[in-house]
Amino acid sequence: MARFLLDEMLTAVIAAQLEVHGHDAQAIHSRPELRGIPDDQVLERAADASRIVVTTNIDDFVSLDRLWRQTGRAHSGIVLISNSAFPQNNSFIGAIVTGLCCAAQTGDLPGSGELKFLARGA
Repeated sequence: MARFLLDEMLTAVIAAQLEVHGHDAQAIHSRPELRGIPDDQVLERAADASRIVVTTNIDDFVSLDRLWRQTGRAHSGIVLISNSAFPQNNSFIGAIVTGLCCAAQTGDLPGSGELKFLARGA
């Protein structure tokens, strides 16, 4: 079972579907106290709760990862979702859920202090 925090651009529908597959997933979209907080606080909250951040906000989270590494801090992992691998069309939600479930099953999720791009699942 993986523990995820889905960044604001990812809906609670994705979190609910991940939970059906046995994962512990929370979406910022459904947590009013987290909506609109800066990305550094998203990463901080996820780290405090031992959750992997899942985001399409690649530039900001790559920069945050670099900053955390430079200061000797380790987050709980960041999964980056690229628009080229996961176009935002009718298959987006299912593709994200499948990709995350496959990554969890194969051990391809990022570990502590790691950052990885999500690959499309089978």
